Amino acid sequence: MQARGHKEKPGAPEKYKFMKSAQTGVCVVPFDFEIFYACVISKAEIETQGEIKMNTDKIYAEAIAKEYAPKKASKVVALKKLDQKAKRPAQIFTYTFGIVTTLLLGVGMCLAMHVIGGGGVFATGFGIVIGCVGIAGIIANYPIYQKLLAAGKQKYAFEIMQLAKEISEAAE
Repeated sequence: MQARGHKEKPGAPEKYKFMKSAQTGVCVVPFDFEIFYACVISKAEIETQGEIKMNTDKIYAEAIAKEYAPKKASKVVALKKLDQKAKRPAQIFTYTFGIVTTLLLGVGMCLAMHVIGGGGVFATGFGIVIGCVGIAGIIANYPIYQKLLAAGKQKYAFEIMQLAKEISEAAE
């Protein structure tokens, strides 16, 4: 693998090809079935090691172990969780109500345009009424969201402010 302005490392084994940059070298190691794994290796490692050995099993095991390792609870994480706890009920209601009212609008439009239903005057009138209810729900969704969000923020405001104050004082 040859890039413009870059040279391969002299004396490198044939199966290892290098592209050097100012800070890093890229080692591309071919495996069976023409699958290539690339790894970024520091320039110092490339120059000091004649041959680079990759232990992919070790890397994979460390990644899995890191995923299952107990995480340290920090105040910032607790603050983020409290913030989400304050906002989540409003978001859940807003998405659910918005989806339901949009579906009502769609059903009303389908009835009014004779896509579904018998196509009579009753279906058209009923479709217009259902569509208007859907439009009213869509219009009311955002103000309802704002009120629910304000209530959630007010409920957790003291805890959030206290934790934020502790974090800012600890940073100083």
